[in-house]
Amino acid sequence: TIVKSPQRYTCLDEDRRYLYESLRSGFRREIEVDREGLVVTYPDFWQRI
Repeated sequence: TIVKSPQRYTCLDEDRRYLYESLRSGFRREIEVDREGLVVTYPDFWQRI
């Protein structure tokens, strides 16, 4: 089942760190991306190696 999930991404640091927010559940997490915008670190869940 596909469910619409309102989300927000806020740039925190020179386009490398973003705050991800689920507007439905209130879940929040800072994520780090590389130059291409691919996620490098998703704290408490995974980290690219």
